[in-house]
Amino acid sequence: MNFSVKKSTLGIIIFLVFCPIYSALADKLYQIDLLVFEQPDKRALGEEWWPENPGSPNMNVAAPANFITPTHLKKPGNAKILLHTAWQQPIGEKSQSPYIKITNQGDLEGTININSSRYLHADIDLLFQKNMKITRQKSGLLGVSTNPSASGEERNVTFRLKQSQKIKSNEIRYFDHPAFGVMLMISSAE
Repeated sequence: MNFSVKKSTLGIIIFLVFCPIYSALADKLYQIDLLVFEQPDKRALGEEWWPENPGSPNMNVAAPANFITPTHLKKPGNAKILLHTAWQQPIGEKSQSPYIKITNQGDLEGTININSSRYLHADIDLLFQKNMKITRQKSGLLGVSTNPSASGEERNVTFRLKQSQKIKSNEIRYFDHPAFGVMLMISSAE
């Protein structure tokens, strides 16, 4: 037998040995615990300009999940909880993992995609609406105030948190925005 035939035969054997392992990893069920909260200290909101129209997540690709009782995350300090939920799903490559629709049926909506290539990744795209005083405006940007005695028009302002992070299993990850934050934990459900 020549060297190239031995090499290709060895490659096929390695593929056949490890293929079931990769398949088993893709079929493994994970629990995703999600906690979304309003930031208790809103002073930073008044120091920045916010887009009047921040865009929106593609809700057409999102699917609802079978939500379950969360077990891992606790409320951070005196923050107001916007959503605390969990669900289980298999995690595959980004093109195979579903975008999960996230909503609290009020002031929060968006999507989350948990996927894996070499590492676990979380792609979060959330909108949070808050009634605030508009104290200044310029070319599609808004300045807001958290001071109740500030003068200005009061209306809903939409804040967008769009971030991707690498995640380790059983580790709490934090996604930060001056208006709201997200805590996420992915763990094996088996």
